Amino acid sequence: MGSPKLDYYHYLTENKRNKPVIIYAPHHSFDLDWLNLATFKKNGKEILELAQKYQDQIDWVFKPHPRFKFSLLKNGIMTEEEVEKYYACWEKIGRIYEKGDYIELFKNSDGLITDCCSFLAEYLPSKHPVFHLINEGCSWNKLAKAFIGSYYTALTFEQFEKDFNQVILNKDDYKKEERLSKIPVVLDETTTAASKIYQEVKTFLKELDLT
Repeated sequence: MGSPKLDYYHYLTENKRNKPVIIYAPHHSFDLDWLNLATFKKNGKEILELAQKYQDQIDWVFKPHPRFKFSLLKNGIMTEEEVEKYYACWEKIGRIYEKGDYIELFKNSDGLITDCCSFLAEYLPSKHPVFHLINEGCSWNKLAKAFIGSYYTALTFEQFEKDFNQVILNKDDYKKEERLSKIPVVLDETTTAASKIYQEVKTFLKELDLT
């Protein structure tokens, strides 16, 4: 049926951009062994260096999970001083986005680098490429399995960088058609999820003779 949260895509049009807008959105799940999503320990420093390298060619957006900074400290991955320095580096070359209403940001971007599970579905209707950073042994539910094959999945930074160079810098989005074909998995482009839910409830109540 889709998610009402994604209905906002129906009302958005893309703004013209002088340079590609790329979002880096790291997850916070360092201490959740059963989830095992966060990859920052093995690529966070390298992705920042990549962003610094191409800061004149790309508009960067750092979109950390709301718990990200807390998790870095809690799990001893960085000191408070190191965290502040890391965030300051992103502010210097781009912008930090910590708002909750990010669908418009997604629509007006050109790619997402992430290990966040929810963003995998929420970004798909933007039609732009996803660079999916993973750890060994990750498992996915039925919904995710229906479309994540159309993303550029990377177990190592080297794998990610190779695809990033090809897709963003060389403008060869070779999984585009496959990715676009998966959008109906999460969003009906002909109607909204809210309308579908309304009709379902209305039909249910009618069957109960309550309308």
